Amino acid sequence: MPDLLVDRIAMHVPPLALEIRNTITRPLWIGPWATAYYRGILPARATCGVYREGLQIAIGNRPPRTISLDHPEDAWLLVEAARQEQRIGIFGVSTVCNIFGVAARGILPVQTALLAALRDIGIPAWVDTDDDFSKVSVETMFRNVERETGHSRRDLSPEQFLRNFVSFNRGSQALAAAYLNLMAAASGVVVATEPLAETARHANPLVRVIPNAIDPDELAHTTARRGGSAVQLGMAGTYWKYVNDTAYALPGLLAAARRPGVALHFFGGYPDGVRGRGTRQAGRHFLDGVSYSYYPPMSVLSFQRALRILDVAAQPLDPSLPFNRTRSGQKWMEFALHCTAAVLQRLEPYELAIDGETCLKAASPEEWQEQLLRLVDDVVLRRRIGTAARAEVLSNHTLEARAPLWQTLVDEASRRPAGLS
Repeated sequence: MPDLLVDRIAMHVPPLALEIRNTITRPLWIGPWATAYYRGILPARATCGVYREGLQIAIGNRPPRTISLDHPEDAWLLVEAARQEQRIGIFGVSTVCNIFGVAARGILPVQTALLAALRDIGIPAWVDTDDDFSKVSVETMFRNVERETGHSRRDLSPEQFLRNFVSFNRGSQALAAAYLNLMAAASGVVVATEPLAETARHANPLVRVIPNAIDPDELAHTTARRGGSAVQLGMAGTYWKYVNDTAYALPGLLAAARRPGVALHFFGGYPDGVRGRGTRQAGRHFLDGVSYSYYPPMSVLSFQRALRILDVAAQPLDPSLPFNRTRSGQKWMEFALHCTAAVLQRLEPYELAIDGETCLKAASPEEWQEQLLRLVDDVVLRRRIGTAARAEVLSNHTLEARAPLWQTLVDEASRRPAGLS
């Protein structure tokens, strides 16, 4: 099996010879844990469906086993079976609809072959995505390679960096092609945002938009703030998206954290890279002389609950990256559920929040600093915005509000012939 993601996503996979061993009559969501909560667990809950991280298969005469398409070693089993023309028994697929999350860390061509094989034998096989992998930049590819190898780009000499650039660029182009091929192979595509739907329609004519939502019942007991008089300021995100986005807000975050009585927090990533270029003293992190707390990646619910400590949140996005324009606004929902006042990037994903009412917005680093200081300095303003944001989320962005959209999708998918778009 190829070691690096950039090689796996360009792999050719022969057609899969599937045999359906048994089925279920409820809608089924299948997807990697990283995206499962919003795009798998909650939709299944809204439609009395089933969520599974993996599939149960049996290759040839081997006993059944559960595989996750997001694990390269598991996906490789299907590649070998296809190359050896072995029959692949598959258990527990749905006769109603099967909705697959994008297993971007596995072998995307394997998932494409699986969806095509299911569709060809009459099993509805949709794909769901809330990230536009056709617009992933070379910068993002670096983040993935750093994760796989454990080496930061700062470990490379300029000569090594240039030698690897062509390989990384090839990887981002291959990922875009593999992602579009995946959507083309599906019975239909469901996405989280309208800008992402525009990408999907280039690959598949049947595209439905269902935005992400929050289930407030799971967080009802976490709304109380941590004690203390300090203003809690922070940012949260996925670490491989952190570096470019943080640049816009970091000067403002550091300036606000220098105010007396302000504590700074970063959830999911270091503010300045995979390992952080700042210093550590007695378990504390420092950047440009400012102390901050770092929280490593955690489960979605643990992440949501941890955010309750924040009084003020920053959610910057690098507007020069096309990938960012197709993202969802769920981070604002997560902050808002705790009455946390947020400063958001003035960009498409956050059009669902109103500047001056349910958030403040910023574009340039200078505006980021101005808006963050406003919230840190004005307790009345941040309480007003936080309270209004929570009310908006509870009115319009809950699982209950999205349930009719998911049920309509299930009804449509179950009526439509699997092989027709």
